[in-house]
Amino acid sequence: MTLEEKIEKAKETILEASKKWDSKEIAIAWTGGKDSTVILHLVKEIFDGEIPFRVMFNDSTIEFPEVYDFINNLKDDWSLDLIWQKHLPSDLEAYEKTTDKEQQMEIMRIAASRTIWSSRIHTTLLMHPPIRN
Repeated sequence: MTLEEKIEKAKETILEASKKWDSKEIAIAWTGGKDSTVILHLVKEIFDGEIPFRVMFNDSTIEFPEVYDFINNLKDDWSLDLIWQKHLPSDLEAYEKTTDKEQQMEIMRIAASRTIWSSRIHTTLLMHPPIRN
């Protein structure tokens, strides 16, 4: 599959989701990284420069300062309806108590899913499904 075909497939998936659910029922999970930022860009392309969905940033509170700067700048520049959800203090304490990298990743994975559920919003996360050749 060419890059152009992958982009078209991603746009089709986004459009399908927008037809299946009301825009208020969709939130795009955004890490501030390149992959999820590309998804936001594709949404802007599809919807004439607008992002009609909420955007959820699951804040581990241990990101690089540049990530927070980027998120804040893009939030303002693109007028994002951003839900900024921080991890629970107990999860961060557990993370800091261990030096085992694998265990730290597991703690963050669990914390991320717990944070989403604790936000008390009904959200369908529009995640980018893998597009295979």
